Amino acid sequence: MIVEVLELGQVGGAYYIVMEYVDGPNLHDIGVKLAERQEHLPVPIALRVAADVASALHYAHTFVGADGQPHRIVHRDVSTPTS
Repeated sequence: MIVEVLELGQVGGAYYIVMEYVDGPNLHDIGVKLAERQEHLPVPIALRVAADVASALHYAHTFVGADGQPHRIVHRDVSTPTS
């Protein structure tokens, strides 16, 4: 899933970004719960997650506007929290 960016701005020298909120667990939290149970994400689910992430990145990187011009989007943060 690609979330919509609703607003970008700067306040007092600090930049901010407002994005669409998607309710539900994130992959990091699921991984923590599985680790607590000494379990792993089943391979078919892990492969689906990887395929969906690759598909979303491809969409973002090849996105063109209504005028047919590429938007040159580069997403540089495909990660999970380290806390």
